[in-house]
Amino acid sequence: MKTAGIIAEYNPFHGGHARHLAATRAAGYTHIITALSGCFVQRGEPAVLGKTARTRAALLCGADLVLELPSAYSLSSAKRFALAGTGLLADTGVADGLSFGSECGDLETLRRTARCIESPELQPKLKQFLQAGKSFAAARQAAAEAVFGTGTAEILASPNNLLAAEYLAALDTLGVKMEAFTVKREGAPHGGGFQCGFETQLCGGINHSGLALSASQIRSLLLSGKEFADILPALEASVPADALVTLKDEFPNIYSQKDFETAALSRLRALPRETFEALTDVREGLGSRLFESARRACSLTELYRFAKSKRFTHSRIRRAIMRAAIGMEEGLPEKVPYIRVLGFNGRGQELLAAMRKRAHVPCVTRGTQARSLGGDIAKVFAAECAAADLIALAVPGRKVCGEEFRFNPVRV
Repeated sequence: MKTAGIIAEYNPFHGGHARHLAATRAAGYTHIITALSGCFVQRGEPAVLGKTARTRAALLCGADLVLELPSAYSLSSAKRFALAGTGLLADTGVADGLSFGSECGDLETLRRTARCIESPELQPKLKQFLQAGKSFAAARQAAAEAVFGTGTAEILASPNNLLAAEYLAALDTLGVKMEAFTVKREGAPHGGGFQCGFETQLCGGINHSGLALSASQIRSLLLSGKEFADILPALEASVPADALVTLKDEFPNIYSQKDFETAALSRLRALPRETFEALTDVREGLGSRLFESARRACSLTELYRFAKSKRFTHSRIRRAIMRAAIGMEEGLPEKVPYIRVLGFNGRGQELLAAMRKRAHVPCVTRGTQARSLGGDIAKVFAAECAAADLIALAVPGRKVCGEEFRFNPVRV
């Protein structure tokens, strides 16, 4: 048995994800574990589909075991996200390799980039650009160009390359002996919905540059207010058949952005200033800025606009605000303190049997287990419950609290 770990959000699952899983399997890995973001994703917003649907799509399209990367960690910077996901996979005790996508597709280039972003030589320049008012991402890219040249800076400019470098850095930081494997990313670039309206539908799922749709473009379709039959032609070329069936089944349950906005703003307005100031990675007055913005804003878009500055990017603002909304303030453990099983197939059962002997942290399948373990485990799980309860107010028909305690692992 040779096992690869993949850190993913599958928001939602599409053809690029299926190719990544297939390439990982073709590289000789007999078993694949996916560490999947919980209710919230790194963009600082709820996953467009629930974790049951995303787990099922992953299992139907190539994954064997799906574990949860809790929202407290998925709502984090690329560095913390990578450390948490890598640590979670390592703590299974069965992951031999870490597989990830990248725009460049060259492992040695990514390793050099990882060494650069962790280099002490970078820090003085990074500090200089931060003091000049640049956001952290922009400052690091400018510092990398100043110290290591344009080649490194260009690698850091691509989101998957940056995350890949963070994964490699995380392996070194944690001292994890997992081999690294990268798959060159193909398809539409990240970001952006549609700049020209809904005409992508007319192209049979191909975007304006002739490439299959990205996850962000698929999300734009799902949240466009159109009926599923109207967007189906645009999805068929970009979403694998099995995942498309799951997507169709879950489509009626996609959360309402408007209802979520109301629920989140109600929660945020009730929080004291101290809550915002205690958030992880919040400094230089950002906590007070978020508190004041939350009390003034009548929409999340307005809140983000009030809180944004040259120093703080939209994604960082969104993540901080959603961490406040789910009650995840200070004291987040560096590593995920437990392993939560979201789903598995036959090979996944083999992995679970091996994990019972080798896992370094408790493995749970039910919410009551996580709560009863107490300490950091209960704290992180409570934040996931709060995230689910918040989203429960925004789904059609609304749901009562406690969805996380009623969740059962998906079996395929």
